[in-house]
Order: sequence, then C-alpha cells, then structure tokens
Amino acid sequence: MESEQDILRRIREIEQLIQRLSAERTALLNLRNNFWRSEAHLLPGEQTNARNARKFELLGKLQNFLKYTAKANKSGVREASTREIYDHLVTNYNETMKYGTFRSHLSRFKEEGRLNFNQSRSRWSIATSQEELFRT
Repeated sequence: MESEQDILRRIREIEQLIQRLSAERTALLNLRNNFWRSEAHLLPGEQTNARNARKFELLGKLQNFLKYTAKANKSGVREASTREIYDHLVTNYNETMKYGTFRSHLSRFKEEGRLNFNQSRSRWSIATSQEELFRT
C-alpha cells in the first residue's frame, strides 16, 4: 500500500504532465490554425493583404484538409466531397460561413486552377499545379 506522500507525489507528477501536454496541444492548435498564413498555397506573384486575407485563410485551411486529412482514392489522390470539407472546417476551425457561400468559394478556387472537381464522383482535390507549390 502506498503512503500518502507517494500518492501526493504521483498527483504532482500527473499535474505536471497535464500542463506539458496542454501546452503542447495549444502550440499545435496555433500552428494548425495559422497554417494558412504560410505562402505554400499561393500562386507565383500572389501576396496576402487585408483585402484577400479571408480568401487565402479559407484556401489554406481547405488545402490543409485535402493534403493531410482527406482519404485517398484508388489512384492515391486525396479527395473529399463538398460536405466533408465544409463539415471539417466547421468542426475544426469554427467556420461560420453558410454552406452556399462556401460552395461559391470552391467554384472560384476551381476556376482559378487551385482545385480540381471530379464531377462523376462529386469530389474535390488539390489541383496538380497547386500540389507542387504545396509540398512541405
């Protein structure tokens, strides 16, 4: 049977571990949430500014999801449906944009050559040109 001092010592160790893990979790969340600020998802010659920051924030989050979280198809291309991407952004980034607005953004990203849309499968993926830019 353990003494009271042993129990108190173990409680302190657990509390210190919790603090370290909490600090690490916060750092990782900040890194993930600030990922969009990197230049990785911009086309050559593009820069973020106050006017287009929201667009690039959304694009960075979306590409981050498609690059690291979305499931790969048989060809190895990571892809996801509009709903899967939207649900991920709402759940993980507390995105408040309406679904219709989000779909409009996806269409614009497709027109700009940043995303591909497989109409037969209704799935989005990062455009090949963007994959080259987005390598980390």
